[in-house]
Amino acid sequence: MRYQKIQKHKAQVVKIQLETLARKTSRSHEIYRKTNKKPQLDKKKKSLIKIIQCIKFY
Repeated sequence: MRYQKIQKHKAQVVKIQLETLARKTSRSHEIYRKTNKKPQLDKKKKSLIKIIQCIKFY
């Protein structure tokens, strides 16, 4: 009985660790994608339009 409880607890801990790892990796991927896209600074109007489009996209 006690052995089963320990095994169940270990399984829950591993599951939680995997979920947090998946959450962290997906977030870092989203942050990387957001920071990777930078508008080109040709003219003021074009750069502002690109910034607005980036904000609307996310």
